[in-house]
Amino acid sequence: MNEPTDPLSDGVAGAADRKGSGGIQRGLWRRRDSDDEDEEAVKQIRTISADHDARYAWNWRYPEGGLPWDVAKLLDDTDKTSKLKSVYVSDIKGALHSLQTQRGRPPFPESLWKSILLNLHADLGQVLDDHYALAPTYTESIALGDEMEITINQPALSKSRQVRTHGEWTLAWEKYEAAVCYAYSHRCRELARYRAHIVSKFRSVPSESRVISYDSAAQKWIHEHDNLDFSNTHKLLDVTLQYLSHSMPRSNEGGSSKPGGRSGTSGGQDGGKKGGKRHAQLCGQFN
Repeated sequence: MNEPTDPLSDGVAGAADRKGSGGIQRGLWRRRDSDDEDEEAVKQIRTISADHDARYAWNWRYPEGGLPWDVAKLLDDTDKTSKLKSVYVSDIKGALHSLQTQRGRPPFPESLWKSILLNLHADLGQVLDDHYALAPTYTESIALGDEMEITINQPALSKSRQVRTHGEWTLAWEKYEAAVCYAYSHRCRELARYRAHIVSKFRSVPSESRVISYDSAAQKWIHEHDNLDFSNTHKLLDVTLQYLSHSMPRSNEGGSSKPGGRSGTSGGQDGGKKGGKRHAQLCGQFN
């Protein structure tokens, strides 16, 4: 025997069923959206791992990224630099490509980034030139397919600007220091120590040009010795003697070292007076 049906109850029940199924459907959609986002994140991580070596200093924050040496081993900074340099050398083209995609990299001439990654000497004059340039320097690569590409380099200036003053050296060095620390983060303290060393030379040596020449020679000498870094300023004695030993002011230039200011070729009281006057003139020049 069929029981009588209530149209009102049937309508309510049907609406409830439809509402419940709709809620379940919306829940499924949300779950699918969440799954899609997770899959997209995994794809991005895989793309980063495929296109950019996780051992590059600027990729250490990504999964599987990190130092290319065993932290349990006590390595000095020169050993760390050597190991990280070997990572860049193994695929310098890939390292430069990965570097160019980084938004947070410090401003630095594109043509000099390769020297930074390979730990080669970089001309501070070119850094200064790029700073004052009206148009940025760049290198653009256009992919043609089948692993072929065209590289377009902006024409270089015929002659780079020369660093001439303490202020210009500081400006160029700070840019160089920021670039090196971006690729070799463990070297920040080393470079800061060398900067303090050069600043002390600017303060004690009256000729800025001699200090700048000394810095150029010191950088070249350090880069020629892989077992040294910029913190080994005590190893620069020969370079100091060559470029700075004759720039220190002399209290009795042109005369003998005997007291009384006597000339090495004149004697008596007249020679003493002449030597004394000359000595006073020289002191006025340096004061």
